[in-house]
Amino acid sequence: RSPGTRRLVLWTLGVTVQNNPSVQADLVGLGGLQRLASRLPRCGAAAGAPAAAQDREEAEDLQYCGKLLFTLSGLVKNNATTQASATELGVFDWLLRVGITHSSVAVVKKSLGLLETALAQSPDLQVLETLPHLREELARTLLAHVRGPAAERVDPDLAEKALRLINRILSLRPMLFAPSFGPELAAAVHDVTQRCDGAFGAGDGLCVGLAGLAGHANLMLTASDIADEDL
Repeated sequence: RSPGTRRLVLWTLGVTVQNNPSVQADLVGLGGLQRLASRLPRCGAAAGAPAAAQDREEAEDLQYCGKLLFTLSGLVKNNATTQASATELGVFDWLLRVGITHSSVAVVKKSLGLLETALAQSPDLQVLETLPHLREELARTLLAHVRGPAAERVDPDLAEKALRLINRILSLRPMLFAPSFGPELAAAVHDVTQRCDGAFGAGDGLCVGLAGLAGHANLMLTASDIADEDL
């Protein structure tokens, strides 16, 4: 099949499974989750600058990966059993180790969003047990997404998704991050909100929303610091 056909099939499948429990169950029963999960490795972040032909191939792969994540998201959302199966197949581990560090911002956003949703719906997902081993790398990655690329136009959507995942993780593992994470987060949020105000105007809802999410995270970080001092 051509790359375009594969992408179309995935997109159609993804639309079909969205909020459709019967179709989701049928697809899982046919081994669809395993087949989709097995295709995640082809979506690893690209390294280096590819040549022209490779550039076209990479662009096709990124479109494929976006639709693959869209379909996986529709399949695992709102179903704890399917989320547990996805955990066993390494889906959430891939999102955590590869997806949120990907070279494609679109893949990063989908990975951040799916992780946050899954942790909200299944707060005992096994992937949480891997977080202490990834603490420093995870903190760097999330802070970078909050701040966004300094040389490019501010991306409030990326910052929001990163902040939502930070809040979700803090609600489940309040003492995960090092004490330096709070000040670093405050600096990143200050930077992105200033740039957001410059791009959209002071008081814009997008920028105010980022500050609100950051404030919620700060409350949880402060509470965990107090609890830690009392131990």
